Amino acid sequence: MNFDTAGSNTRAMKNHMLTKAKQMKSSLQHEEVDLAMCTDVIDYQQSVCLNAHGQYLNLAGILQANPQDKFLLSDVDQQLLLKIVFKEPVALSQLMFRANVGPSDADPEDTQDSSGPKDVRLFANNEGMDFSEAEDSACAHRLDLEPETLQEGGKAVLPGAKFHRIRSIQMFVADNQKGSAFTFINRVGLIGHVSESYHS
Repeated sequence: MNFDTAGSNTRAMKNHMLTKAKQMKSSLQHEEVDLAMCTDVIDYQQSVCLNAHGQYLNLAGILQANPQDKFLLSDVDQQLLLKIVFKEPVALSQLMFRANVGPSDADPEDTQDSSGPKDVRLFANNEGMDFSEAEDSACAHRLDLEPETLQEGGKAVLPGAKFHRIRSIQMFVADNQKGSAFTFINRVGLIGHVSESYHS
C-alpha cells in the first residue's frame, strides 16, 4: 500500500506556515486604545497623584471617562505629580488631556483661582519620584499644552522609543495656563497597548 507522505507533509508545512504568518501579523498590529477604559492594566492601588486636594476627584476618577466633568484640583500650589503604575509593561503612543470645567465653572460662587495644566514633564519607570526630583531631573518628554487642546480633550503624540515597554509613567505638572494658584484636570487618557511578552 502506498501513502502520499510527501503530499501530506507539504500540506502540513503550508498550514503551519500560514498559522505562523497570521500570528506574526497579529503581533505587529497593536490596537491603540485608552488603557483605563479598555484594559485593566493600570494598578490603581500603586498609582497616586501628589498634591491633589482630597475634597475633589482623585487620580482614578480622571483616568475614567468622567462625563460629569468632575475635576481633580491641586492643593497647596499649582503643581501636581501624577504617578501611574501598570501591572505589566505597556507602550504609550499618545496622551489626552482635558481641562474644561474647573471650580468656578462648576460653581460660580467658587472663587478659587485655578486653570488647566500647561507645562507637563513626562518621566518613565521612576515610581519613587518626588517633586524635587521632578523639578531637577531631565524629563523624557515635555508637553506645552494649548488652551484649545484642553477644551477639546486633544491628544499629544509621544516619542515611541521613550515610552515603549514601560512599567510606570510620571507626569509632573509644573505650571498651568494662567499662572493660577491652583491647577485642575478633568481627564487624562493613556493611549497605547499592552506590550507583548518576549517569551511564549
